[in-house]
Amino acid sequence: MRKIAVSLITLLGLCSFGSYGQLIEMKTQRLTPLDVSTIKVVYSAPVTNSSIADLMKALDGITMNYPNTKQVSLYINSPGGDMDAGYAGYSAIKNFSLPVETVNLSQVASAATLLYCAAQNRRSMPDAFFLLHPAALPMNNVSGELKPNDIKTLSQSLSIGNNLFASIYKQCTKYDAAALDTILSSEANRKLLYFNEAQTQGLITQTATDMKPVDVAYYIN
Repeated sequence: MRKIAVSLITLLGLCSFGSYGQLIEMKTQRLTPLDVSTIKVVYSAPVTNSSIADLMKALDGITMNYPNTKQVSLYINSPGGDMDAGYAGYSAIKNFSLPVETVNLSQVASAATLLYCAAQNRRSMPDAFFLLHPAALPMNNVSGELKPNDIKTLSQSLSIGNNLFASIYKQCTKYDAAALDTILSSEANRKLLYFNEAQTQGLITQTATDMKPVDVAYYIN
């Protein structure tokens, strides 16, 4: 029987969703760092600054500790969250030095779609779903009475978020500009996509639905 080594890399993170940001690494003891070639990262958390920081720690740990890694699989189960954190995660995955495939483990919603879209190879479990919808802002950004300048500021912030969604969705889906404008114009027009439709629209690019065995695994929750 293989022995599994478990290390708690960090336990941190109070955020608006509660306590998240626990990053755990698991690996087989019989393997040396030079023997490791396949790694998975399981991201099961809202998209927050803390959880994205842990994702970046995992990616940095891979390049620093496992120089012979050939493939990284990022399994995502997330309801979404902060747009800025999502874009930071998108940038980290997109510019990572090794090939990364993203896999929808159960749900990839809202800002979590940015993480998913960062990879060229994208898979999904057969009953998982995706949610594409407009950017949103918490009303606690506005204190006291709503004034004209508040409305302008909120509108500008929402436009920035929707433009970011549209820019990335143009790269990872087959929706044209008009369709994206409709989806991002109102919560009533949001798209809930299951496997077949997500594949038809180009969001899913690979047909395999299995969970591949790996040498090292990271867990973020």
